[in-house]
Amino acid sequence: MFVTGKILAGVLPKEVEHKMARIVVDEDRCKGCEICVSVCPKRVIELADHFNRQGYRPARMVKARAVVPALVGGGMAEESAAAAKSRSENECNGCTLCARMCPDVAITVYR
Repeated sequence: MFVTGKILAGVLPKEVEHKMARIVVDEDRCKGCEICVSVCPKRVIELADHFNRQGYRPARMVKARAVVPALVGGGMAEESAAAAKSRSENECNGCTLCARMCPDVAITVYR
């Protein structure tokens, strides 16, 4: 099932088959308003580091970072990029809040 602003029945394309849900943002339509970022209950949406053709920073799923510091037992530990990516992809629950709130209908949710 995939969602673009609303729930649609269908078959997932092979390139997006996942165990967990994920989003795809149409970067040409996104204006970077951050509504999706604010409504995501799992906080797995962020604004990209680059600009689209209209000059906006589009939304995207949280990307893996090379090193993510985390407090562990009073000290600092580092999370690997693979662990950060796995965490972000596995936390999206496919709730569709981002797609339903997007004023530009730029978000597709695959679940």
